[in-house]
Amino acid sequence: MATDRPSNLPMEGEVLREEDLLDPTEKLWVGQGDPKSMTPDGAVVKTIITPGTGWEKPFPPCEVAVRIQGKVSGEILFEEQCRRYMLGEEQLCRGMEIAIRDMRKGEVAKVSVKGHYLRGQAELLGTSVEEEPGVEFEVELLSWIVINDVFKEGGIMIKPIQTSLPTDKPTDLDMVYLRYRGREAKSDSFFESEGFGEGEGPVRVQVKRIRPRGLQVAVREMWKGCTFWVTLSHEYAFGPHGDSKRKVKGEAKVEYEVEIVDVRPIVDLTNDEGVLVEYLSKPGLEVRKPTEGCVCSATYSTAVEGDGPRAAREFESFTSREIEIGKFDLDITDGLERALQHMVKGQSALVHVTPAYAYGEEGRGGDVPPNKAIEYRVTLLDWKAAETKSMTAEEKVMFANKIKDAGNSFFNIGKFQRSYQRYSAAYQILEVPDSSESPETRQEGEAIKISCLLNMAACEIKRNNWKEAIAKCNAVLKVKSSHPKALFRRVRLSLSLYLFLVLDLASLSSFI
Repeated sequence: MATDRPSNLPMEGEVLREEDLLDPTEKLWVGQGDPKSMTPDGAVVKTIITPGTGWEKPFPPCEVAVRIQGKVSGEILFEEQCRRYMLGEEQLCRGMEIAIRDMRKGEVAKVSVKGHYLRGQAELLGTSVEEEPGVEFEVELLSWIVINDVFKEGGIMIKPIQTSLPTDKPTDLDMVYLRYRGREAKSDSFFESEGFGEGEGPVRVQVKRIRPRGLQVAVREMWKGCTFWVTLSHEYAFGPHGDSKRKVKGEAKVEYEVEIVDVRPIVDLTNDEGVLVEYLSKPGLEVRKPTEGCVCSATYSTAVEGDGPRAAREFESFTSREIEIGKFDLDITDGLERALQHMVKGQSALVHVTPAYAYGEEGRGGDVPPNKAIEYRVTLLDWKAAETKSMTAEEKVMFANKIKDAGNSFFNIGKFQRSYQRYSAAYQILEVPDSSESPETRQEGEAIKISCLLNMAACEIKRNNWKEAIAKCNAVLKVKSSHPKALFRRVRLSLSLYLFLVLDLASLSSFI
């Protein structure tokens, strides 16, 4: 059965040539020497001298590198061996940009441009374009670089300078190690520079803390081992008023050179960015991690977070210190304890702790001001487990009571989050009944479990988590249905929730 067959495809047994895959009307790069009109009025005509290679053609936004020569009436007016232009920004005359967009890499062409298509070259030619009979260019397209216009409106433009094999891009939580410097567009002096000084290593910074905002967005488009040139409009840089500290004028476009040395993923241990861990070493074959009651041997240093990427101030350091997880010790922060419970023997990490999980509103003497975040560099050398599985029933009760007492100590000084952790840990130790326990031990254990549940309810009340507090009271009443304290707290909490419901309904009725 006969079928329609494109005439430019070879017959069976013939060699398929690259130009056979082109549309016959587009085979300009094959038939060199044939003039091609690039505009309806014939004001821009391109003639290929040497064909280019490949299939791709440059298209905005991109930066092209060209060898270019301009002649008027046979006289050479200018010549550039390697000139870079941004397509789409009127850096070339209209006619030349139209022609370059139709070229392939390595192509050499003669381009004749007349009339208003010469606009943009008047200064270069040194005369008025209207008076010229036309300009003849010889241009070679050396190469081009594709520009990443992040939001497709020219506000954040990213040009690769040196690239590597793309890997995962950083997220807002991740830590990046980078070198960067910034300047006003076309300026010769940098207003900001980090990591380029002699003996100066890359700066470590969390992506979400990078400023200005446009630079933060740009870094999220990069990856490890690459260097980029970033151009920001004032909307994504320093706004209409500029930045007096950096000596950036209002509404100024700025440029940054950014090198991404490394990207380290961050683990959020608290789901509210209160304790962020950056692991510096892999766990290897070890999988066990310390829990409540374990005694850890750790090397660590502590620093107060500063205002800049290199402004942290170290205030204490230990080559080896024993830390018992769950013990009442105000020198050991909640954040450090949580981090140790997510590390294995021999592992190192950098830990960022917000004030809520550190020293809070009180601070710590002259070392840590109020409401200041701190950072740890910690290595877990070793740890000894508190193996509850091997304990007798009496030992479990004593161990749980010890942890509960630590919770009481934290509760009494207003550390409700840490006290809740202790009560929860003590309850879990006794949650599974031990068949070997005596009636007296069982009774003592039940009393500790009920006390832990009520204390957890008290912590939830202090943190205004009333529904969770009611759930803890319900858990007590399942064990002992007539427990007066649990009944009283549940009634009080239910009334409070009812009153809030009534108030909400009253507020809602005003809109009806």
